[in-house]
Amino acid sequence: MVDVISPVVRLGALPMPVNIFSKMLAAVDKLVIFPFELRRKVKVMGRNGPVVVHIVDQAYANYSRNLAKVPHIITCHDIISLQATRGELKERSEPLRTRIYQHMLRRAFARAPMVAAISVTTKEHVCRLTGLDPDRVPVVYNGMHYPYHPMSGQQAKAELNGLLDSRWPFYMHIGVNVWYKNREGVLDIFNSWNHRDPDSSGTRLVMVGPQPTPAMKEKVSALNLADAVIWLSDLTNEQVCALYSTARGLIFPSFMEGFGWPIIEAMACGCPVFTSNRAPMTEIGGDAARYFDPNDPNQASRVLAVTASDREAMVQAGLRRAAFFSLKNMLDGYSQTYERVLNIYSSSKKYLD
Repeated sequence: MVDVISPVVRLGALPMPVNIFSKMLAAVDKLVIFPFELRRKVKVMGRNGPVVVHIVDQAYANYSRNLAKVPHIITCHDIISLQATRGELKERSEPLRTRIYQHMLRRAFARAPMVAAISVTTKEHVCRLTGLDPDRVPVVYNGMHYPYHPMSGQQAKAELNGLLDSRWPFYMHIGVNVWYKNREGVLDIFNSWNHRDPDSSGTRLVMVGPQPTPAMKEKVSALNLADAVIWLSDLTNEQVCALYSTARGLIFPSFMEGFGWPIIEAMACGCPVFTSNRAPMTEIGGDAARYFDPNDPNQASRVLAVTASDREAMVQAGLRRAAFFSLKNMLDGYSQTYERVLNIYSSSKKYLD
């Protein structure tokens, strides 16, 4: 049996004259009241047999302190905030409250019996920054959260009606406006490719995600790309699937990721992937993607240009690669991890006392 337990907003929902008071009360809901509810719920469930608690995001790792004698695991999706807190990312600085909270999470990781990482890259960062034994950090790759698939041209055209002229060939990017997604770099890569390819006239760049930042707008204007770049927000899964299915390729020049969802989403739809030559992009894309230096738009544009003739091979390799990241494989990985953590508790005096 699976039961979902999450904090309920009670005090945080009370009307307050100042917003900061509401935030403080919401923190009480999450950090003071919920741990009592969690322990009570787990105790009740434990009457029917062994229980494993799965903390599904590292942001809630601190609940590990309330589960000292209960088998549990934490899934870590990325450790970027902790890296920033440790001064490893010059592009990002964290406020004091975030540094304090990340220190608490680091300690929570260290005392957790197991931390499941969604990529080998994330595992390496977790072990390095928390001191956890690698044997306590299994890798459980994400499984596809939506059944992305190659969509027929007619269906894709219907999904994109009113959003995109079907006569335009296009490359695409999908992501949010955070520095490590390198969305300005996408514009530079497209611009470089646009000047390199004599047949590029009429090709668009579709940017899926939040509306552009002022810096992105300035870059579009400076590069004279106003007529070539299309910004799309608040799309359905079906619309995203349609874009992947009809794009010439996904340009994904991230500086860092915990996993890189768009890589396997695009591949599952038969969309060629052009991404950074850094882990975990190389780990997730395997031999099905083409790689470039995310700091070198000219080199990236050469990769797009010279691999155009490999499209069908990339499509087939991508479909095979995406199939590996199935829901079944993910569930099997977590099932094995649950068994391991149950064995740890059943055989360790440290947890039973």
